[in-house]
Amino acid sequence: RPAGEEQIASESFLTAYPNPFDNTTTVVFSIPNNSNTELRVFNALGEQVTTLFNGMAESGNVYKVAFNASELPQGIYLVSIRSNGLNETKRIHLIR
Repeated sequence: RPAGEEQIASESFLTAYPNPFDNTTTVVFSIPNNSNTELRVFNALGEQVTTLFNGMAESGNVYKVAFNASELPQGIYLVSIRSNGLNETKRIHLIR
């Protein structure tokens, strides 16, 4: 198992901590089925800011990805996961 993963029950979730955050937050996700997975961040206008993860994710693993927003203006951002029919979005708040 690659670094940054832990074994958990087979369910999906998406979260970020700390939230609100200053410069860096950790985005945590898990998916119910093995599949190609995209984890992207959008600004409040719906414009893509970055892709945090794009590849094969395995069910039951917890993935932790650092999001460094030090170059971005403060505000609301959306973290979106897309994986085999799963579409989930969480709001994160960058403060300075």
